[in-house]
Amino acid sequence: TTMANTKLLNLSSSANSAKILFATDEWFASAENILSPYPPTFIADLYCPEGKVMDGWETRRKRTEGHDWCVVKLGCGDDSSGPMMIESVELDTA
Repeated sequence: TTMANTKLLNLSSSANSAKILFATDEWFASAENILSPYPPTFIADLYCPEGKVMDGWETRRKRTEGHDWCVVKLGCGDDSSGPMMIESVELDTA
């Protein structure tokens, strides 16, 4: 199969059933936000009980060694043609 004949899915999107299984910290914003199929937005004066509403995964400032991390269960979409194959990976940490 060539790429021209392949249907590509974003397996890390909640629209395709991806889920966060674990996150080290979700103090300011849920890790589920990184799975959103929607474009990022910023509303300057929107707040919630945790503080400023952010559309990404926002953690507390770390005062100990280490990094924040999460485990993502990739989705499978609604494709019933069989197993999925990962053709490419894109990481955007912006």
